[in-house]
Amino acid sequence: MSVDKLHPDDLVDRELAGDLTQAESEALAAHRAGCASCAIESALRSDFAAERAASPVDDAKLQQAIDGAVVRLFTPRERIRRWWPSALLIAAALVIAAGAIASTVRAVRKSRADHSAFPASVQPVQSTPPADSPAVPTASAAEPQPSASQDPAETASPTPQTSRPLPPGSQPGPEALFAQANAARRAGKQQEAIRLYRALQQKYPESREAGLSHATLGQLLLDSRDPSAAMSEFDHYLQKHPGGEVTEEVLVSRAQSLERLGKRTEERAAWQQLLSRFPGSAHAPHAKQRLRELQ
Repeated sequence: MSVDKLHPDDLVDRELAGDLTQAESEALAAHRAGCASCAIESALRSDFAAERAASPVDDAKLQQAIDGAVVRLFTPRERIRRWWPSALLIAAALVIAAGAIASTVRAVRKSRADHSAFPASVQPVQSTPPADSPAVPTASAAEPQPSASQDPAETASPTPQTSRPLPPGSQPGPEALFAQANAARRAGKQQEAIRLYRALQQKYPESREAGLSHATLGQLLLDSRDPSAAMSEFDHYLQKHPGGEVTEEVLVSRAQSLERLGKRTEERAAWQQLLSRFPGSAHAPHAKQRLRELQ
């Protein structure tokens, strides 16, 4: 028995499209009566279709997918593997340094305790040494002690500053600009986010951050009711990154932009491109529905 006979996906798709004959509808119902898998899938597809009817494409979910790609893009497994040996060396150095600091602190505290417990009865009777006797420096004079308000650890091993303010006139790098733009977008500061994305693309056009910013900026422009400008960003992303992390989401948003611009022929081609490249996409039902409407 073929897979199609086991699970008649074609009949299910035609049912969603409303193209089933009476005989096919009865055959599909009989199949579901004895197939729990198909019955569950039917219920899920019905729920999905209802959600799409209320909101054909969820822009928030598209943006979440893009944001998730940002995290995956900037924490690649190769980078983790490459830095793992260095991380071990750094950790070992930190352990050694911590042990040295702890030993120094214990020595300083012991020295302070010895001086405070020195008995008064063993002090020399003469307060001033003879003229021909050279003065012997005491331990307190030879070794400077930390003040009461100062932590011994700071005196024994001063910690150098690891962060310095940026010099005047310095420019933020691509990662900083991208982070600032994303923060502004999430805070609802659309114009500020657009300005920062544009600055990133102009200053660092070949950076990975700039490449992904075309997808995020395009979605932001589409949400801001500027489908023409959004189209430009989506086309740029697809041209430079045809197999990028968020290609599927960009294809969906690009088709949406064409729909809002009223370019039916181009929109049809866009949905067909999505189905061709991502036949199992979660947006496939909506794409098929739009293609039927555009006939």
